[in-house]
Amino acid sequence: MPWTSPLPFPPSKLPTSSDSTSNTPVAPPPCLCLASWAESPGRIPLLGLRLQRAPVIAYGQAAGAASPAPEVSAEVSHPCSHHRGKAQVLTCDVKGFYPEAIAVNWLLNGVRTEAPGVNPNGTFNLESFYQFKPAAELEGAEISCEVQHETLSRPIVRSVRVHLERE
Repeated sequence: MPWTSPLPFPPSKLPTSSDSTSNTPVAPPPCLCLASWAESPGRIPLLGLRLQRAPVIAYGQAAGAASPAPEVSAEVSHPCSHHRGKAQVLTCDVKGFYPEAIAVNWLLNGVRTEAPGVNPNGTFNLESFYQFKPAAELEGAEISCEVQHETLSRPIVRSVRVHLERE
């Protein structure tokens, strides 16, 4: 029977039990370890992260098994109303990737920029946010979310253009 837990333990940090005959710690074999989470209606705030419908994750894939590539989407908090000087938030949502190592970068007109809130969570889903204040110099600018992962032959890029509303 596979071991399950409500917490995201990597195989190297799984809790162990003791073998009753030798008192030696015994961990379940990595290929059988599961970490499972219940589905949650909506999103749950957790340390600045937002968890969505969480998958059951099987650690220790069989040799030669393909790892899933991430799904990426980019959204603007209010896509039709960029008002000059009013903060806007872009969301880059990365889902369903394994293993955990991933890079998410924000680019302004193709140049890498820092993004607050780039946080991986134990379900291997990640939402990254980029906050900006539209100004005249950003009219027509392209803001991109770039995702790099070992399962991708090239980065996935999702972009939006800044268009200011007339006042």
